[in-house]
Amino acid sequence: MLVRSGVVITSIKPKAGDKNLLVIRIGRAVLGTVTRRDAAALGLEEGASGVEADEGLISAIADADEYVRCRGFLVRAINKAPLTRAVAEKRAADKGFSHGLIQRLLGEFGKLGLINDEQVARAAAAGELARKPAGTGLVRDKLLRRGVEEDLAETVAQEATAGRDLLADAIALCRQRVGRASMQRDAIAARRRLFGLLGRRGFELEVAERAIEAVLGPAPEGGTEEVEEEDGEFDGGRYES
Repeated sequence: MLVRSGVVITSIKPKAGDKNLLVIRIGRAVLGTVTRRDAAALGLEEGASGVEADEGLISAIADADEYVRCRGFLVRAINKAPLTRAVAEKRAADKGFSHGLIQRLLGEFGKLGLINDEQVARAAAAGELARKPAGTGLVRDKLLRRGVEEDLAETVAQEATAGRDLLADAIALCRQRVGRASMQRDAIAARRRLFGLLGRRGFELEVAERAIEAVLGPAPEGGTEEVEEEDGEFDGGRYES
């Protein structure tokens, strides 16, 4: 809202549904919605009217209003799903909120425990492993995509998979897939597809080889090398989305 200097504030009233916020009006137009704390800092009181607003006060109200809007946006986003700091920052920036304000709010949210990258990472890792067996590489990759910092993603992925029998997980995944008729018709293609599956799920090559041997038997001479070259899934990052 563009407002010229020297206008008169006609009302300062609590916002319907949230009495911690005050709506400042010039006639019927809303000049801004601010917290009671910010209103007090600006020398504005609930119920006041006839307050002349110079350029400095108008600018300060605009900043306080942006704070309320940005805070509300982040709260709604976090209520839908826990966010890492990086993702929350990007979403707020995409909405056009100022960098300094975003950092201020992320700091406040961090102190309140509303944004906690470690909690998000551990929950995401547990959820991924509960959904379908996976190796450390895939878990780490999924965490990185959610904005978790690299060192934390590595630590959480390692800890999440440390207590699991990755070979047993890989074997179970292979057995599920081998049950399909298309896999039973062509043993060579089945071996190749299983390597691809395990690679995309983040299992290391040695684990994949042992799992496939447990399910399909030993590979024919030269078979493993052929499958690796054709599938190319163990290159350190081509995991499932």
